[in-house]
Amino acid sequence: MIGRDMAGCLPLLVLTAATAVSAFASTSLHGRGPQYWFVASIVTGILGVCLLIYARLPLYRQGKFLTFGPKDLPPRRLPAYRWAWRLVVLTIFMQVLLLVITI
Repeated sequence: MIGRDMAGCLPLLVLTAATAVSAFASTSLHGRGPQYWFVASIVTGILGVCLLIYARLPLYRQGKFLTFGPKDLPPRRLPAYRWAWRLVVLTIFMQVLLLVITI
């Protein structure tokens, strides 16, 4: 469930999902799959990093740059943090899959 803090990120999540779906659909339609996979993975990665920065912004303002994990995050930013890491892992998976497919 997306909280009020995440409401501003919802269009970006929808855009990422639409890009990924169009990449899969375009693969079968045009035969140029790797380019669309690459674009979809880059967009997903950029969104994940932006969400990670957004989630960790309170820590950065406190001067805590090298903390790991969500233990120091405010509870309101935890959903953004979790979504950020999900998107980063998805990006890594898509890039590895792209590497395997193109070799």
